[in-house]
Amino acid sequence: QQQRQRQQQQTNTNTKKNVPKAKNTNKEVPNYKSQAEANLRMIPTSLFDLFKSKEYEEEEKEEKSYFENNAKCENVFTLGLEGVGHHAFQMGKDAFVKTLLREHLRNVEEKKKSGNTNNNKDIVEMHAREEDRMFIDNDDHFWNLILENKYDEIFKTFRKGCEEVAKKNGNEKTACYSTRSFSFPHKLGPFATGSGLDVNHAQRWDPRNPEHRKYLFDHGHPINILKYFEAAERNGCQVKFILLHRNIVETARSHKTWDQGLEKHLNVLKMFAEYIDVSLANLPSNSWRRVNYEDFWRPHEERDRIFQTLATDFLHWSSDAHESFMNSQFDLNVHPRKYKTNDKPPCDEVRELDRVQRNFFDRKLTSYSKREKHVTNLPLSHFFTESPNKALYEQCWEASKASLLGKQ
Repeated sequence: QQQRQRQQQQTNTNTKKNVPKAKNTNKEVPNYKSQAEANLRMIPTSLFDLFKSKEYEEEEKEEKSYFENNAKCENVFTLGLEGVGHHAFQMGKDAFVKTLLREHLRNVEEKKKSGNTNNNKDIVEMHAREEDRMFIDNDDHFWNLILENKYDEIFKTFRKGCEEVAKKNGNEKTACYSTRSFSFPHKLGPFATGSGLDVNHAQRWDPRNPEHRKYLFDHGHPINILKYFEAAERNGCQVKFILLHRNIVETARSHKTWDQGLEKHLNVLKMFAEYIDVSLANLPSNSWRRVNYEDFWRPHEERDRIFQTLATDFLHWSSDAHESFMNSQFDLNVHPRKYKTNDKPPCDEVRELDRVQRNFFDRKLTSYSKREKHVTNLPLSHFFTESPNKALYEQCWEASKASLLGKQ
């Protein structure tokens, strides 16, 4: 009887092995326009598999794990299309992310001076500093390394420089931070043609050209997002990506004369949004979060809660988001002023740009638009409902709402 039971168990085991797994017929099959894009979706590198299969459960442990030789090198990189508000958010001297970092640096210094280990107990480092170029000697050298995808050299230099600083600090835990980032696309790019070679007259990218698409999805521009992240990890550094989204109406119109006009510029932005989307899909889930540019115009309490969550829960900085915002160059009145000119766009233009966002960005870019990736679980912002200028287009919204929401 025992023998028959063992035989039955073996039969069941073999049957299970031979039964094919059921296919998920509900899974959306992406329509890739190039093999490069398909390959990017299926990157098999063991490093990405490692981070996707094993997310750190304790964020504190994740932070401390980067203090090899008592040094941590971290790049907080803002991912965003041209026109999403990089200058006020990250690029300017007193941009919000920079003032957010400076407050954290001050808190680290104050804790060190006071010798009080109880206050600001979430601060792990004993010393912290900003190294925007990651210890690369000059901006031209840094940019050339970016263009040539020599990310290992960048992050190797970043780690070595931070370890040297840690030694000078008596081998006490030292964190080196960079917020160096670029817009997508950035400047002219490798294919620019046209009169004068400037962004107003040049056709920088042609989304219909397979060569352009292959270059973007294989080589990357201005960075190869996945290779950049992988190089940081390989050299003992960390990259945290902040995806900055802005409604597509104002994103596209902010540089509406570039790429030989609004229609072509919009198509370039759509291609780069695709590139960002497929890259995000292959990043570890805990390596990026989204905020909306329009979050700054939400009621004060909600705005502070959103950006405090970004600072505390994602960046693990001790900064006070409200104080950092007040100390930043962010001007809540600068954009509404632009609509009090003869350049105010007509209703039909705004409506059709909003339709592009709803049909393309909201529906097709599944990682980019994922609601739960926003730091407080908000959907992508839209012009008619979140823009600080929405009041100027209330009649347009009422007339367009049914069509845009698919209710007619």
